[in-house]
Amino acid sequence: MGLGGDGDEIDAVEKAFARFGIPVPYDDAPNWVTVGDLWASLLRLLPRAAEQPDAFFRFCRDLCDKPGTDPHLIDENSRLIL
Repeated sequence: MGLGGDGDEIDAVEKAFARFGIPVPYDDAPNWVTVGDLWASLLRLLPRAAEQPDAFFRFCRDLCDKPGTDPHLIDENSRLIL
């Protein structure tokens, strides 16, 4: 994904969770390796997000905002930090 461990990842994750109006579950952070791991944390707190047709894409778009990655190229297996 292009998040590099220089602080941009925190901004990106906070923005992605804020879109859904929920706080970032930082206790889950040690388990976040892929975008799917982050998405699973969000769904644990807000299961109805999975019912929204474009929710995952919007989540990815917010994650990709800072590193400038094309959100269309992101899937659940995409690694957060290269």
